[in-house]
Amino acid sequence: MCLEIVKLVADSLDDSRTSLNVAAVSVMEVVVSKFPSYYLIFSTCLSSMARHIQSDIVAFSSSYVRMTGALIDVLGPSALLKLPSIMENVMSRSRVVSSSVSAITNYGEDSTSTLSTSSKEPLFTSILLAFMVVIDKLDGFLNSYLGDILKLMVLHPKFLPESDPKLKSKADVVRKLITEKITVLCLSFPLPI
Repeated sequence: MCLEIVKLVADSLDDSRTSLNVAAVSVMEVVVSKFPSYYLIFSTCLSSMARHIQSDIVAFSSSYVRMTGALIDVLGPSALLKLPSIMENVMSRSRVVSSSVSAITNYGEDSTSTLSTSSKEPLFTSILLAFMVVIDKLDGFLNSYLGDILKLMVLHPKFLPESDPKLKSKADVVRKLITEKITVLCLSFPLPI
């Protein structure tokens, strides 16, 4: 069933089938949480989900980030092979959304932006949930991504105290997980600015 959903998702990456695609990914998310013992099939699905994180359609991208987090939660260390591609896609997507939100925050509503910041909040939430899972399950393997994660968690305007309470709460959980799960040695290297 999961492989059929992945095929459906891959075949329906246009605006006209947004609700079908999001529903399919949500069904897969439930299947993953209810049947975690089928991890071999889920590892096959992980590549496809991670690839689609870069979708220009925010609803798709948000669903794929959330689903990727759910798959990592079930797969644990078995997801390590895909970690570079997953983190590259999540960080790339978060930077794109981040920069557009910064432009809106700094200069008022940006007329070139096609999406308001509120329409991007599900994507921010999904990114935070994915960070929670990655930090919890794969904490010892995040050295090369810590600089980007910390920069996003500390400097992003949506995660600061004056932001949306739900997002701030999730960002606080991610920050707490970083302090609890990541060893001091990993955090002591100079971070890129």
